Amino acid sequence: MYFAVDPLNVVDVTDKLVKLIAFNPEANWTAVVDSAFDYGRGKCDYPGSPEALYACDELDAMQEVSPLLVPLVTGKPALLDEQLSGLAKHCSGRPMLSVVASPKNAEELKPNWQKCARVTTDDGQKLLLRFADTRVLPVLPEVLHPASWAALTHELSQWWYVDRAGTIAHVPVATVDTAPKFPFAIGKREFKKLLEQGEPDSVIDAISRQLAEILPPSNKAAFFERIEIVCEFARAREIDAFPDVVALGIFDTLNGHQSLSNPKLLNLVAERGWKRGEMAAALTKLFD
Repeated sequence: MYFAVDPLNVVDVTDKLVKLIAFNPEANWTAVVDSAFDYGRGKCDYPGSPEALYACDELDAMQEVSPLLVPLVTGKPALLDEQLSGLAKHCSGRPMLSVVASPKNAEELKPNWQKCARVTTDDGQKLLLRFADTRVLPVLPEVLHPASWAALTHELSQWWYVDRAGTIAHVPVATVDTAPKFPFAIGKREFKKLLEQGEPDSVIDAISRQLAEILPPSNKAAFFERIEIVCEFARAREIDAFPDVVALGIFDTLNGHQSLSNPKLLNLVAERGWKRGEMAAALTKLFD
C-alpha cells in the first residue's frame, strides 16, 4: 500500500526522542503505535509490554487493528535506545508512530482514550477517531472543538509524532487540563473539516489503485502537498464528485504538477464541460 509519507532516519529520530525524554525524565513516556498499518503483515513483536487500546467491550472486535500503547523504559538508557530504534525502524515510511509524556502510565491512559476513540456525530452516527494515525493527529487540534481536544490530551504534558517528512514534530496539548466530558461528540463543521483534511490521502489511495506507476517513489510528503492543492482547486470550483477529484489528481501528476493553470482545463471547468463523475473522459478527450 502506498502512503504519502517519507522514510525516517532511524538514528536521527531515535536520538531526538532520547533527548526529549531526557528533558522530562520524571514523566511516564509511552509510544503510541497504530498497528492498523501492520494488518495483513507478519506479526510484529513490539519491544516492551504493549497495551491494546481497543481491549474493551465496545471496541473489542477491532483488537487486531488496535493502536498499541508501548511503555518506554526511560530508566535504562540502553534498553530505551533499543526500544526507540526498533520502533522507528519498524514504522519508517508509515504514519503510525507517536510518543506521549504523562503522569500516567500506558495502562492508566487507556480508559480515557477508549472513550475518545468512539465519537458520535450530530445525527447519531458512531465513528472511530483514529488519532494514532499520524496523518490524522496533527489536524485534530485545529479541527476538534477545544473541549474535545482537551479530552483527548487530558493529563498529557507532551505529544510528539513522526510527520510526513520523517521528522519529529509535536501537537500542542491543552493548556488547561480539565476533567473530560463524555460522550465525545463531533459537530457538522468538525466532521466536514475532518473529511476535507483526509481527502488528499483518499485521492492518493485511489490513484494507487488505478495508476500506481505514476506515484513518486520519493519526496512523498511534497507529493501530498501537491494533491492538497488539487483538492483545494476542486473545492473552490465546486467539483465535488470524488472520481472527478481523482481524475484531476491523475491529470496533474501526469503533467508534472503544472496543470491547474492550463487554459484548456480552466475553460473546461468554467463551462462544466463534463458529466458529473466523468471528468476523466473529458480530460482524456481534451488533451489527446
